[in-house]
Amino acid sequence: MENEIWTISEFPDDLLLKILSSLLSEDVIATSVSSKHWRYLWKDVISSKTFRHQTLVNIAVARSLRELRVDMFYKSFEFPKSFYILSHLQTVILEKLSLVNVRFDVHLPCLKRLQLLSVKFSGDETLLRICIVLEDLVVKRNSLTNVMIFTIDVPTLKILSIDNTSGKSRPKGFHGFVINTPSLSVNVVCDNPYKFLGSLASTQYLSLCSVTSETPYQPTGNSFEFLDHLELCSCSAEWSNLLTCLLNDAPKLRVLKLKLYQKHCVQYKEAMNLWNQPDYVSSNLEIFEWR
Repeated sequence: MENEIWTISEFPDDLLLKILSSLLSEDVIATSVSSKHWRYLWKDVISSKTFRHQTLVNIAVARSLRELRVDMFYKSFEFPKSFYILSHLQTVILEKLSLVNVRFDVHLPCLKRLQLLSVKFSGDETLLRICIVLEDLVVKRNSLTNVMIFTIDVPTLKILSIDNTSGKSRPKGFHGFVINTPSLSVNVVCDNPYKFLGSLASTQYLSLCSVTSETPYQPTGNSFEFLDHLELCSCSAEWSNLLTCLLNDAPKLRVLKLKLYQKHCVQYKEAMNLWNQPDYVSSNLEIFEWR
């Protein structure tokens, strides 16, 4: 049998993506002019970790990039004008960077998914004000996150995930969230749930994990009148008190699920011994699941 000769364009896409992932971003972008097959392949591997100049972002935006990730290890980063004006981006992931000179006089018309992972802003305002069609938001805070109050006023938002477990490393001062959305599913991992719950009073779907240990039962003082679906992680001894607190204030609760997420799990001891009987349980409750 004669040896077969393959051109690189005949390689399977999985192999091509592995080859491209080993190149610098400048070289990956350059491959888009090779052929019709290569025109869109680069978008699956391009990463902003190696972006050193705004020129590369301009090139990416001009080629209708759909997803962009920037991880700068807390170096200052400024988006070019094209990012705001010509952008077709649907997903933006920002991690460990200091974002400066955010423009608030324009909108990101296509952005549906945004992740702010330990991002430092030049002021107390984030990108949220210009995300007019945003549906999925992830916020992770750490000791370098300088925004004290995250104001999330996005009518289109459907899913919100918050990691607020920075603990003692958090800068001094009041930290919190102001959440104003008409229909929202919220996933929260936090280290002090009672201070956090007031921001979630209008939530319909709530998934909550408190990673601290025992905390005395504390009435929230809030009415969760819209809460329909509650998932509570039982990874700490505090979960039973937290459940009692929520059941007392959720008259329309229909679905209740108790789960143990091992990735969050801390020392777990006889949680039922700390149980406080709720004064009220919704008569609308239809589904109860305990794993």
